[in-house]
Amino acid sequence: YENVKETLLHLKEQGHTCAIVTSREEISLLHLIRHHGIDHLFTAQRNRDDIVKRGEREKPHPDMLHSVMRELKFAPHDTVVIGDTRMDIQMGKAAGAKTIGVTWGAHPLEHLEAAGAHHIVEKTFSDIVHTIQKIFGHT
Repeated sequence: YENVKETLLHLKEQGHTCAIVTSREEISLLHLIRHHGIDHLFTAQRNRDDIVKRGEREKPHPDMLHSVMRELKFAPHDTVVIGDTRMDIQMGKAAGAKTIGVTWGAHPLEHLEAAGAHHIVEKTFSDIVHTIQKIFGHT
C-alpha cells in the first residue's frame, strides 16, 4: 500500500510507538517487514508462533494485544489498534483500546462497522495519522 513507510515514520516522529499483532507466522512476518524496510519501525510484535510459545490465544481474544501492552507499559487508553479485519477490531475493543478499521485489506467496511470500529479510514494509509491525532486530541 502507498505511504506505509512514510506514515509509520511520521507516527514515530510524533512520539507514537508502533507494534504488530498478527495471525501470520513469525518467519512470514519478519520476511515481509524486512523486505519493505519497515522492521525497525516496530518496537514489539506478536504472531501466530506466540500462540504456542507464550500460550496466548488467537484473535479476536486480546491475549496477544495484552501481552504487547504489558511489554510496552501501555494502558488501554494509550493504545490504538489499526486493523483490516473484524477480528482486529474485536481484539482491540476487548482489550479496551480504541480501534481504527481500514477498508483496503481483508474485510469490507460493513464488517468493520459491524465489529464496532471506533473509527474507519477508507482512503489512504496516510489518513491514519489524522485519525490518531483526533483520537488523542491533537490537531
